[in-house]
Parts: sequence; structure tokens; C-alpha cells
Amino acid sequence: MPVIDHHEWASALDGYGPINHGQHRGGAIISEKSLRYNIKNGREVLDLTDYYIQGHLKLKNFSNLGELNCSGERKFNVLTNDYNDHTRNNITILDLSECPRLIKLDCSSNEELTGLNIMNCSNLKSINVIGCPRLSRVICNNTPHSPEKIIEQAKMSFCMNQECREMANYNGYCNMHRKHCCKEKGCNSQINISKEYCNIHRKHCCKEEGCNSQINISKEYCNIHQKHCCKEKGCNSQIYISKEYCYMHQKHCCKEEGCNSQINMSKEYCNMHRKHCCKEEGCNSQIYISKVYCNMHQKHCCKEKGCNLQIHISKEYCNIHRKHYCKEEGCNSQIYISKEYCSNHESICKIPDCSFRAPLNSECAYHERVRQLRGEKAIKENLLKQLISSVKSKSIFPAKRTKREETYQNYLDRLLDAQKQSDQHVSLEVQLGKKGEECLTKKLGNEKIQNLCQTQIELTKLEKDLVKLEEEILEPTITGYVL
Repeated sequence: MPVIDHHEWASALDGYGPINHGQHRGGAIISEKSLRYNIKNGREVLDLTDYYIQGHLKLKNFSNLGELNCSGERKFNVLTNDYNDHTRNNITILDLSECPRLIKLDCSSNEELTGLNIMNCSNLKSINVIGCPRLSRVICNNTPHSPEKIIEQAKMSFCMNQECREMANYNGYCNMHRKHCCKEKGCNSQINISKEYCNIHRKHCCKEEGCNSQINISKEYCNIHQKHCCKEKGCNSQIYISKEYCYMHQKHCCKEEGCNSQINMSKEYCNMHRKHCCKEEGCNSQIYISKVYCNMHQKHCCKEKGCNLQIHISKEYCNIHRKHYCKEEGCNSQIYISKEYCSNHESICKIPDCSFRAPLNSECAYHERVRQLRGEKAIKENLLKQLISSVKSKSIFPAKRTKREETYQNYLDRLLDAQKQSDQHVSLEVQLGKKGEECLTKKLGNEKIQNLCQTQIELTKLEKDLVKLEEEILEPTITGYVL
């Protein structure tokens, strides 16, 4: 059984662990300081791990020792590049009754440890005996601990958190690393008790100055102050998510009534309704950018074919091609302003001693009408003669007429005389009586009677027209002229 005296503790471990006659088992020379005895936070700390201590161990005269680690934990040795399977401690009985100022003890993973003496260690606050399932006898007089609780702890496992050597009191985890559900609604991730949210839902304060809203760690700003790029093409300004454009490119509705076009804040009107001054000299009227002149001074091309002169919208022709009415009374012809009469009235009638205006080498309207009426009269006279002769030439009755045939002739003459007085077909029964209608119809037939009546209607109309024409020749009335 090694007894380590505070004054001779290095020599007491000669032959244990990595020290073997001054040589490391891997061949490296190890000094006395490699026992890892030092002062930490104002108290002595002794690390006896990996010294292959077997059986009983007693520390003597360590009146100022504050921490002791003699664990038999299996771990990787960086110096030997191997696990410490050949140097792990396997203490069976540990006597620390002469360490009154001991505060922290770790003798975990000593699987064969059966007895522990911590009598007089009244300052001992932390004991780790996890992994010591055979521990059955604990002497802890003058200490705040009870043997039963220490033995119960020995049968517990280590915290499942990596490299943690505390006992797992809470579903496999120690008090520091114990788990609970993430506070994010609907998230069941298990996280350390020291945290409120898992890595996905971890919170921090919004970066916006003066805002204390808690948001996921993956975000920089809360929903109110969340930022994105201005939608204006080529602009990278960061703005709140509630806005679409930065201040420079912020939009509003065009001021034109009824127009909903969105435009930059710096403008008042959209491109369609943008305004500028009328180009007419001295005019300050504001008009759309698509126009050059205001309504008062608006221009268009002269209507004269081939002329591109710009003139006022109220005019149709430029000064060169401007038009007015022919000066001839009753004439509505439009002519250039440089002329007085249209082509129809630009000369004098060719009839001698007539002073009325007429087209060049033509008759005036009066003499042209007189000539026209005389021609129509001659035509209608000829037509009348032809109609009369055609009626007389029809041999309806034989040359030698009987008394009965003369009756038929009288009926026909009476019918034609009656028809002369009307411009509509007369009734045979009214004019001839029922007997006369039957006799004439039986002799001539309905079709011939209808043709005779129609011929007489046309003849009567021609005679009336001829009388009217003769009256107009005697006292002609022509539009524009009264003779």
C-alpha cells in the first residue's frame, strides 16, 4: 500500500505509473513536476491519474491540499499516442483522513474501490465516486456527507455530455448539462437547462438600435425591422421588409387625377403625365411632356396635301393655303385666300351682252338653264306626238263598224277622257257602269285596258310638264338669279 507523505510524496510513488527509475515507459525522461502538483486559485491541487496505483492509498500530512484527482478513467494519452489502459489507477481503499482542507475529490472509475475514509474532511463539497460500483464502506465523520448518499452515487453513471465527469442525476445528464425542451412553440428538441432555445431557434436581440425584440439566431432583425434590398433596379440599399423601396426610390401615386401609376418620391407625375412649359413664346402653361404646345397654342400640319407647315389647331390651312368662300353670291366653294372667285365664277358668260360670271369660255347659269329647258321641251313634244300617234294607230276596231262596235268605241273614248283627268287608274265600273265594264273587258281584255290607261296617264303627265316648262321659259327663275 503506498503511503504518500506531503514531504516525501514523489519518492513514495517511485515505481508507480509512468515513472520507472526516472524513465517514462515510452522512453521519455519525466521530472518530479510531471506528477502535476501545483497551486490553483490559492489552493494545492494534486493530480494522481495515470500512475497505475493499485490497492490501498493513503495521503499523509497534506494539510493544505484542496483538490485531489486519482480517477481511474480511461482516456487518450497524447504523449504515448495511445489509451491509458496500462497506467490507469485501480485503488481499492482510499484514506484521506489527514487532508482537512480538501474541498474537491474525484476518485471515479476505480472499479475495485470498496472503502473510502474522508473523516475530518469538513470542507469537502464535491465528491465524485461514479464508476465505483463496489464501494460499500465510507467513513465520513466530521463531514457534511452521509455514507448512504456517497454509496448511492457510486452506483450512478457519468453525465452523457462529452468529457463531463459529473453524475447523471437527470435522465443521463448532470445538473449542469441536464436537458429540457426548446421553448419555441412546436419544437421538441432537447437542450441544456442553461439554454432556453435550441440552435435552430436560439434567440438574440434585434440589431435595430433601441429594439429589444428576441429573434432567432439565424436572423439579424425582427419582423418589424427586418431588411431587404430596395426593389429599384441596381439599388442595394437595405430597407425594412414592410417597405418596397428605399427613401430615394420610394414610390407614390402620380398626382394626375385617376392615375394609379407608382413613381419615385422625387417626382410628382408619371412619364405619361409629366409636365413642362408650352413652347409658345411667352406662354407658361404646364402641359404633358408628350405634347409640345398647350391647347391654346397647339399645332398641327396644314391640311394642304404635301404641306408640312405647323399651324394653330384652330386653323386648317397655313397662310399660304388658307381658304375662303367664293365671292359669287350663293356659291359655297372653298378657294385659296389669294383668289376671289372659284373656277366656276372666274370669268364672264360667253353670250354677248351678258355680264354674269361663268367658268372660262362657258355660259352663265341663266343661259345654260334656258338652253336646257328648250331642249327638254323639244324632247317632250316629240314624245307626246309618238304616244298620240301610237294610240291612234292601234286598229282596235275594223274600218266598217257595226252599231255594236261603235258602242265599244264610245266606251273606250269615255274611259280615256276620264283617265286624262287623273294621274291614277280610274274604275271602269264607275266610269262606264257595270254593263260597259263587261262589254269593254270582253272585247279588249284586262291587260290591253291597263296598257291604254297607263299610256294615257303618262301622256297627261307629259302635257302638264310641257305647260310648266313653257311657263318657266316665259318667266325663268334660276337659283341666284331672278329675271
